[in-house]
Amino acid sequence: MKIAAPALILLSMGSAHAFSVAPVSRSATTLSMSDAVAEAPVEEEEVAAVEEPVVEVPKSGLSMTQVRSQINNMDSASFSSTLETLEPFLVNEAGCTFYAKSVKRITRKAKELGVELPANYALEAKATVKRRTKQNEFIAVKQAEAAEAAEAAAAEAAAAAEAAAAEEAAPAEEEPAAAE
Repeated sequence: MKIAAPALILLSMGSAHAFSVAPVSRSATTLSMSDAVAEAPVEEEEVAAVEEPVVEVPKSGLSMTQVRSQINNMDSASFSSTLETLEPFLVNEAGCTFYAKSVKRITRKAKELGVELPANYALEAKATVKRRTKQNEFIAVKQAEAAEAAEAAAAEAAAAAEAAAAEEAAPAEEEPAAAE
């Protein structure tokens, strides 16, 4: 019985194709010579292709594996030279995720070695351009909103001061009239 159940399952699975529907072949419609329609040849206008200037990025000659191994093999004596070697790769070729991970690894290794990482190391990376522009736009909008809010507050304070001055002037004029 133990052998019969698996054998029955295997046999039923093997014969499952026997009960499936065969795919329908849809061949392209063929035209005979009598069905062909004489059409005038259409002249295609050539559109001049606009060539975008191609910026040649110097290849660093490093692979991601080599970058990781260089980061892992850093020591305090070769730290600055390794940073100079890695920077072209990080700035020009690394993707966003690999860039972020590499910078974290370098920062951790710098702390481990007791060496200081330059503050602006590989900040102008191609991988972070989109994020930096979005952040700069967001900051500009927030600064504009803050300036508008400050102007509105100043205008409101000026209006409140004028209203207070008008209230002080109005009771002073009414008092002499009440005395008569």
